[in-house]
Amino acid sequence: MTETKRKTQIKIVSPLEVRVNGYDTLIQDQKFGESVMSIDLPDGRSFTVGQTSMFNKIPYKINTIEKNQTSDYTLRVANRTKSSLLLMPMFNGDKRLYMYDKLLLNCFIGKNLDTLVLVYRFSGEATFLRFESALKSFKNFILSEDPNEYCVKFEFSVPNRLLKDFDCFIEGRYSEFSTDYKMQILKFHDLDIQSQIASILFKSESRRLALNKKLGVTLDEEAELLSIIDTEKEIFNVKDYF
Repeated sequence: MTETKRKTQIKIVSPLEVRVNGYDTLIQDQKFGESVMSIDLPDGRSFTVGQTSMFNKIPYKINTIEKNQTSDYTLRVANRTKSSLLLMPMFNGDKRLYMYDKLLLNCFIGKNLDTLVLVYRFSGEATFLRFESALKSFKNFILSEDPNEYCVKFEFSVPNRLLKDFDCFIEGRYSEFSTDYKMQILKFHDLDIQSQIASILFKSESRRLALNKKLGVTLDEEAELLSIIDTEKEIFNVKDYF
C-alpha cells in the first residue's frame, strides 16, 4: 500500500492562536537568539513576526511564533491578559457563556484603570448578534464601539461589591481578593484548588518554591506569586491585535 504524505495543515485554534503543522514536510524557521522570527512552508508561503495574515478571512497579527516540535508551530497574537484570568470572572456565569475560547480576544481594563473592557472578534452569526445585545443590556454596561471592521469593544463599570477586589488587582495584591471572589474566579474558569490560578490566589508553597528556582531568588512567604500588571498589555491597543 502506498502511503500518502499529508500536506501542511493550518488550523485556527482559538481567537488568539493558529497552529501550523507540516506533518511529513519540513518547515524551516529563522531565529533571532532563541526566538523564532519566521517560518517558511514547502509550498512557498511564509509567516513572520509582526505580519498580519488572513486565515478563513480572519486577520491574525503574528506577534510571536512558538515551536512545539519539528514542523509544528503556533502563531500567536497574544497571551491571555491578567484581566482575562482574574477580572473577567466579575461577570456572572462562566467562560463558556462569554465565548471565551471562540471569539474573545481578551478582557482589559479601561484607559483610566477603573472600568472593565471586553474585546471580541466580530461575527455576523445570529448567536453573536444576540450575545452582543445581551451584553448591552447589562446594568453596568457603559458603551460599545468598533475599533475596526473585525472587532467590537464593550466597556462596563466595575460592580460595587467588587470594587475592593478590583483595587487589589490593580495593585497586584491577588491573594487579598475576598474568599468569595477567589472561588468565583475558579468557578468561572472551571478550575479546582490544585490549578495554577488557585496557587496564585492562595499563595501555594509549591508555586513559591518553583518561582524561587526559576528566578534564582528567595521569595518572602508574604510575597505575591504573580507579577503586578503591565498596563500596556492590560489596556486594549488595536495595533497590538491587528
